[in-house]
Amino acid sequence: MDEKDEEKKKQVELEAGKTVQKVRVKEVNYFDGVPYLTMRKETVGSAALDYGSIEVGQFVNGTIESVNEVRKTVCLRLNEFVKGTLRLEHMADYATKTIPPKFTQIEKQIKVRVFSVEGRTILFTKKDSLMKHDVPIYPSLKAVK
Repeated sequence: MDEKDEEKKKQVELEAGKTVQKVRVKEVNYFDGVPYLTMRKETVGSAALDYGSIEVGQFVNGTIESVNEVRKTVCLRLNEFVKGTLRLEHMADYATKTIPPKFTQIEKQIKVRVFSVEGRTILFTKKDSLMKHDVPIYPSLKAVK
């Protein structure tokens, strides 16, 4: 059995009049005005569908995808498309020289905060002092003024 057959088995057949609990609009076709919907659990529950929907200061749940011991970074994915980086200096309030063991477990989900967004580059923070809801994170100096 190949991947296409397995994907077809996972698809849900809908009948006229059937009610669906969780659906998310992925995008709307500009020319036809037709929305593209998904019922995939990982997409419906994801905080963001694309890089444009991520905002600085937003709390998200990321999955550890890879660990780079040389660069001292951890790559996190929010879904199959949106990924970002957690650097060593943002893993704790105090200075560390190595990546803590809790950030080296591949496929582990962790709650992080978006520290900066520049195009398709997202930086996350896990500093305890910045993980509080009442602490603002500003996207630019202009936003502070």
